[in-house]
Amino acid sequence: MEKGTLFSVDFLLAIILLLISISAVFNSYAASSARESKAIKNMEKDLFALAISDAIIKNRNELNPEKGAAFFDVEKNRIQANIIDSDLLLKIKPTSFSKMKLSAIYLKKGKEKEFIFNETEGNCTYIERAIIIHGELKSSTIGLAICNA
Repeated sequence: MEKGTLFSVDFLLAIILLLISISAVFNSYAASSARESKAIKNMEKDLFALAISDAIIKNRNELNPEKGAAFFDVEKNRIQANIIDSDLLLKIKPTSFSKMKLSAIYLKKGKEKEFIFNETEGNCTYIERAIIIHGELKSSTIGLAICNA
């Protein structure tokens, strides 16, 4: 082989290896980006579930109980956070909030679950919070399922 041909073959191999390396780096970046995007979407759903559960147990809205079902103490003239009005809780229905939907609410007493409603389907996030039902002495747990709308 001539001297010029040998250098051009070496140069060609070096360029091919460089392109393969750059391709591997970009593929790795694309896979990492896809994983992070999925994690962010799941985190958004988790935060939304936390916000909805917070609203239900700390606010009161008699017209839209999915925005608040806390007990109103007439004697103290204030809402009792973490104490739930069972009448308002029973009025909550599945509700869509643009991209997400309140798909299920249940009360958990011990190992037993009592669903208020359950329309879960697909990819859902579940969150449970400790509460007290007004008129009951024991604490219980309220669970919510937030699914994609």
